[in-house]
Amino acid sequence: MTKKAKYLLLGLVLLIPFLMGTYKYPSTLWDGLTTQIFVGGGAGSEPVWGTDLPTAVTIGTGYIYRAGGTDVPVADGGTGASTFALNGVLYGNTTAAIGATAIGAAGSILVVGADPFVPIFAVGTGTGVPVRATSPTLVTPALGTPASGTLTSCTGLPTAGLATQVFAAGIGIGGAAAQTGGIAFPATAVPSADPNTLDDYEEGTWETAFVCGTSGTITVFATRKTGWYQKIGKTVFLGNNISVDSVSSPVGYLYITGLPFTSVNDDDMITSVNIYGTVLNTSSDPLQARIVQNTTDIYIYGFNSGTGSESVASGFFKASSNITIFGAYII
Repeated sequence: MTKKAKYLLLGLVLLIPFLMGTYKYPSTLWDGLTTQIFVGGGAGSEPVWGTDLPTAVTIGTGYIYRAGGTDVPVADGGTGASTFALNGVLYGNTTAAIGATAIGAAGSILVVGADPFVPIFAVGTGTGVPVRATSPTLVTPALGTPASGTLTSCTGLPTAGLATQVFAAGIGIGGAAAQTGGIAFPATAVPSADPNTLDDYEEGTWETAFVCGTSGTITVFATRKTGWYQKIGKTVFLGNNISVDSVSSPVGYLYITGLPFTSVNDDDMITSVNIYGTVLNTSSDPLQARIVQNTTDIYIYGFNSGTGSESVASGFFKASSNITIFGAYII
């Protein structure tokens, strides 16, 4: 082919698109704004600068999401939620979204709520608090050796290891404060109906006075009238050394008053008291004494060996007479 023929053929090739109307003149796309993005114009349209994207654009089989669009599903690596409660705990809310609990109060614990079983925060006491199906098993050491602390709200006493426990300090019972040693009972006893339970212990003093049943007086030295007592459960042990200061025409039955507790109101439980007297009138019979039922008194009388009967003891005493008493009674 001649050179002239080649140029003619090239001209025909370039002319064909014009003749068929398919030739596209090149065009220029002006610069876009900094807030715009380059997007396709669709079939038969030129690409343009756009102002926004759809909420999700398909790229292959997945999606690309824009800021400010829809919530990203869990399946696409999102949470399916727009906001969460401040300081809440995330949990699975169906298979397509994640939820968040409301903020819990200080010291509360996370538990499963009622149907649909959304987790909630609950305080450590009251309704809704989780309870173990079985009590935990104590292991050695059974109670441990804490430096301090109080064991409260127990439904039973721990048993393992008690046989060899040594308490470094005292023990408080019935609300009494524990002391540095021993077992402390409350000031007001908390009675127990169990006959095998010790419910009280107390030590103290009591003031002695004589009472004449008819008339007259027997006065006791102020420094020789204070006795002692020891209360264990319902039994009171007592003692005293008493000195008479003066006597003024005593007549009638003679009583010592001032016992620390009222005696039991039961004839079958009245007890006698040991009594020993010195510097008495020469005509005195041997002294005897017993607790008076349902009172705080000790009845003092003489025993007439000749008649085997009681004798009135108010005339036995004079100034400087001494008596010593020791006994126990039930309250």
